[in-house]
Amino acid sequence: EVLASVMALPEEKPVERLLQLWAHPVWAGFVLLLLTAFWIGRKAAGTF
Repeated sequence: EVLASVMALPEEKPVERLLQLWAHPVWAGFVLLLLTAFWIGRKAAGTF
């Protein structure tokens, strides 16, 4: 009885969730971190 009612349910379509990586705050933070490391490296190379 329960199995028959479950089998009668329509099959769900998979949900597609798009993530715009270029607009994600973590991506912006990672790019900022890389730019900061590059800037610090250039400053350190210029002073020694």
